[in-house]
Amino acid sequence: MLRPDAARAALAAACDRIDAIVAKLPDLRHRESLCMRRPELARMLALARAWLV
Repeated sequence: MLRPDAARAALAAACDRIDAIVAKLPDLRHRESLCMRRPELARMLALARAWLV
């Protein structure tokens, strides 16, 4: 059974966790590079842009 609302909620929670981790990095370049070096983070953020409009 598909549950798009549950998927959106889980995606939003995951993005909140990513944001909390990234926010602890003092340098903007490090924040950006973390997401580029970790494909799973980049994918999660791309999904969030598509689903959480």
